[in-house]
Amino acid sequence: LLIIMWFLSHLYIIKYINLVNSYRYMGFNRKSIAITKKFFLRLVRIMESNSNYADVLLIKDSSLNISRDNTEINIDNDNDFGVKLRLFDGEFFHVFGTTGIDKQVLTQKAKEFAKIKNKNKIKLDIDKRKLNKDFKTMINIDPSKITIKTKVDFVNNLQKKLVNADKKIINARVLYDEAHEFKIFVNKYKQLSQEIKTCFLMMLPFVKSKDGIRYYYKSLLNSGYEVTKIKKSLFDNIIDKTLKISKAKKLKPGRYTSILSPELSGLLAHESFGHGMESDTLYKDRAQAFEFLGKRIASKQVSIIDNPALTGKNGSFWFDDEGFMAGKTYLIKNGIVSQPITDMYSTTRLNNEMLCNKNYKI
Repeated sequence: LLIIMWFLSHLYIIKYINLVNSYRYMGFNRKSIAITKKFFLRLVRIMESNSNYADVLLIKDSSLNISRDNTEINIDNDNDFGVKLRLFDGEFFHVFGTTGIDKQVLTQKAKEFAKIKNKNKIKLDIDKRKLNKDFKTMINIDPSKITIKTKVDFVNNLQKKLVNADKKIINARVLYDEAHEFKIFVNKYKQLSQEIKTCFLMMLPFVKSKDGIRYYYKSLLNSGYEVTKIKKSLFDNIIDKTLKISKAKKLKPGRYTSILSPELSGLLAHESFGHGMESDTLYKDRAQAFEFLGKRIASKQVSIIDNPALTGKNGSFWFDDEGFMAGKTYLIKNGIVSQPITDMYSTTRLNNEMLCNKNYKI
């Protein structure tokens, strides 16, 4: 038994060491980014020898997840690193992916793509503005400089603090999640890189009520480890709302005039309009929103905007995986269904179909 206990304790230490080693900085600096961009541009030029469109995307992700409740603690991490070659032949995309960067394999595949003839059936909507730029999240406390043990201790202490805040709180789950994403995108017009760091913290206290178990949910997001600096006023507010939920009366089924919190408003907009306005489902005629494009469905006071260009938010970025710069997309503008969330291919398909029908142009 003593031998087993010794092994498990050392296994836990080994897990800490492995997590620390695997969660180091992504390994790209200005010089290596510039060299990689030049290599990717050579691949693009090889692939486009038959007048096809081509681009190259590198993605390197790493994440750490620590969760705790009354019964267990979980520590997980994940690392992904790969490169994708993409070529459009005038009708379809051809895609090839590798793990890591293998220059010989990528060059060989680019030469194979170069042999594909252009079918000239569909002309892509490509942003031809030239740009060579690198973007990076600005943070106050870099999470990669904080030890795994410090993060685990924080989660443990916060979970205990929530449970001990009141007798009625029977359990609490705390989740700390950090993500580090690095991308390089290259086509003949753009050579871009972006490094995005986010730290997410969730608190979920459970409380007893007359009809069972209820809970309150609160989440925080920041670019750096400063997300863990919880003010006393915020903590007290979480406990207060948890206890109020335990006494809240159940609503009877029916129709109500409701005032929604910003969080619930965002959730409703995401689920009701976000997914329903994805252009790949529209051109396949799998979304009802298609028939409402250009029509009024709400008051002039209602606008719903998708804007990943807002910094420091969940889902913020500078450019997407096709090299388009982030910006505002009005899903609903002044009550009128305006424009779906698009990618390069589905935008082209929708424009072609809608113009043929003399309908709404995206």
